[in-house]
Amino acid sequence: MKRAFTLVEIIFVLVVLGIIAALGSEIIVKIYENYFLTRTTAAASYKLDVAALKISKLLSYRVKGSEVARNIYTNTLVTMATQGSAFRHIEWVAKAYEARRGMWDGTSYLQPGWSGLADLLASNKFRLETPGSKLSVAKNIISKVYGIDIATQDQCGVVFYETYETDPIRAFGWDGSRPNAIYSVTMLNDTRLWFSDPNAKTISDIYDLACTAYAIRWENGRLNLYYDYRPWKGENYRRHGRVQTIVEDVTAFMVRKRDVDGAIQFRICVKDASAGGTEVEFCTRKVVF
Repeated sequence: MKRAFTLVEIIFVLVVLGIIAALGSEIIVKIYENYFLTRTTAAASYKLDVAALKISKLLSYRVKGSEVARNIYTNTLVTMATQGSAFRHIEWVAKAYEARRGMWDGTSYLQPGWSGLADLLASNKFRLETPGSKLSVAKNIISKVYGIDIATQDQCGVVFYETYETDPIRAFGWDGSRPNAIYSVTMLNDTRLWFSDPNAKTISDIYDLACTAYAIRWENGRLNLYYDYRPWKGENYRRHGRVQTIVEDVTAFMVRKRDVDGAIQFRICVKDASAGGTEVEFCTRKVVF
């Protein structure tokens, strides 16, 4: 005769199975929570690294001394050399570095589009002689990158080293006034640029070619990049520039200019939320010389 389970044994087994099921479900929940947290942490960290790298790259090709900031509430222009004050908005004139590097032939870069060197004896207030340049190469690159034909349009400008004032707002025309540090040019041939302004100029043997300004602004939780505008032509980032978002979910962005060496220091923080609602935040600080 077979002996059946008693009611007490059945209840005991059910209780044990219930405990095992409860523990197992809690473990599974924890595994999923850790998975989502790890994925969110990795996503936030990657998002921050990419944004910081892009900002650093853009700032590294700035025309040094052209940087200005704005009060984010009043939109008032201010210089950045205010005893290390921090801002949420920065603008600068950028070198046309793509055109300077020249064309890539598959193994190396060919002759630079613009050399950055001026022949002072052959240059005057009407023209700039730039030996070592191949401006036809620069023309092709600038056309593709900026949509400007430097042979017919004087949208790009030349900035000579150490010839402009310490006030970048006036020097580069940020406030809409006539600039006295950047001169609009067109291309005449491979080594010669023609100044649009026939007035007298203070020139030096080293120059930069610029075709756009940039602005980075923290607004509505996003870090936005404005580009394709030219303050030396009376343009501003709001009315004339195009915009793209560098990164979303930004909780902090501060930028300042160091008094000692003129380097730009910025701090940025971003957050991300997991499927379970847990938020993570990462911050980084960079210095760009």
